[in-house]
Amino acid sequence: MNPLEQMMTARAARSSPGSSDPASVTSGSREMSVLEAVDSGDRGLELDALHRRLALALDDPKTPPSALPGLTRAVAEVRREQELLRDESVSVVERLRVVPDEPWDLDRI
Repeated sequence: MNPLEQMMTARAARSSPGSSDPASVTSGSREMSVLEAVDSGDRGLELDALHRRLALALDDPKTPPSALPGLTRAVAEVRREQELLRDESVSVVERLRVVPDEPWDLDRI
């Protein structure tokens, strides 16, 4: 098990879903853990929760220096995934926006 997996396993064991874990993301009016975000099926929430968890690990002074390169790469990869998801969503909206209106013909009703 690499240092990132060890850290994630240890933190997951310490926090339970719905706790006031600082790595939780907000969904509506309540905090959502990474596990809850995954279970929700919402890829955006999952990426947000994972990004926050990784960022907290990078800022944690107890994180071993040997884990920092892997954490940094993981944050960059999650950020790329978030951007791809956002660009995909924008693309769908843009495609819907360019659909021309049909001409109105009262006789066709």
